[in-house]
Amino acid sequence: MQKSWLKGSLLVAVMVLITVAGFFYTPYPPNQMNIQRPLEPPDSEHLLGTDNFGR
Repeated sequence: MQKSWLKGSLLVAVMVLITVAGFFYTPYPPNQMNIQRPLEPPDSEHLLGTDNFGR
């Protein structure tokens, strides 16, 4: 029982750390839009492409 609690707590702590660290390492603000570049395919600047709002 103790080992599974420790593993679960460690997993949650790692996920929280990754989430918080992500806010500091993202290259663009999450709400920034570029309506001149909607639905672009993946490239070196946007690894997954852009959506309808150019995000």
